[in-house]
Amino acid sequence: MLARISSYELTEWMVYERLYGPLASERDDHLASLLAAVISNAFRDKGKAAQPGDFLPRWEAPARPEEVEEIGDDP
Repeated sequence: MLARISSYELTEWMVYERLYGPLASERDDHLASLLAAVISNAFRDKGKAAQPGDFLPRWEAPARPEEVEEIGDDP
């Protein structure tokens, strides 16, 4: 995908993600972390079992619009 888009478009998507958060839904992160915990626990030795929260990514809070620099209209 990166070979098909310009650096300008990539920058626009980066700004969008900074303003509104990750492009994937939060539910996707929870489902993936649940799957990771199940797989981890299936192959673990004795000890504390992994929890889905152990695999949940910690995203930064979305930026406020005034914190993001304007990138211009055209490349």
